[in-house]
Amino acid sequence: MSFQSSGQSLYNGVTFHMRARVLQQLFSTIAYTFSRSDDTPQEPISMLFGGLRDRGSLAVQGRTLDTRAPGNNDQHHLLSVSSMYDTSLLAVDRHGLSKRLIANWEYGLVYTLQSGQPYSAFVNGDINADRNAFNDLAPETTRNQYRLPFQISLDPRVARRFALGRSRQLSVMWEAFNVTNRPNYTAVDNTLYSVGARSLVRNPLFGRKTGQADGRMMQLAAKLTF
Repeated sequence: MSFQSSGQSLYNGVTFHMRARVLQQLFSTIAYTFSRSDDTPQEPISMLFGGLRDRGSLAVQGRTLDTRAPGNNDQHHLLSVSSMYDTSLLAVDRHGLSKRLIANWEYGLVYTLQSGQPYSAFVNGDINADRNAFNDLAPETTRNQYRLPFQISLDPRVARRFALGRSRQLSVMWEAFNVTNRPNYTAVDNTLYSVGARSLVRNPLFGRKTGQADGRMMQLAAKLTF
């Protein structure tokens, strides 16, 4: 048995990037990407069993092989904003305990917002008679017509540097990912219809969220430089 595919893809995108520094110690970066990815179906378009093609499957699939639609990884919007502040300059004019408490801290923050991935609506059954009950698009829909919700993550970071003599330095860091514990969904129920006795039956749970990315995560780390 062999699989053959003639899928084609096209990606267009533009990125805006800006960097800034304020008061010598506050650094910020903003990046925004607008893009579109289109392709033709990526599933195998023909199957060979002992040298004989599955002509029924090819006949059905031939009607959609050249139809472009959003790719599975199509992402129209991606915004990333990051900033980092170092307290070294703030502590320059300090003395004694005040200076030791303020100096050598780093505060960072990363904010990410991105479009949800596209998905298709399917029928739970083999209505196109191609001997595959898992690839039939729902009637009156197109491939990757629907979208998952936007994903947002806020990731803070705090670090403190400690001099250990000569060129040695110890950095202790606390980091958090998705600190607001926002639910970022990665999968939904994509079955729009099931096959009934005489007609298609709409699934009332279509679009229900079934999977999500990791929630809030935190970690402590240490780095020794010498």
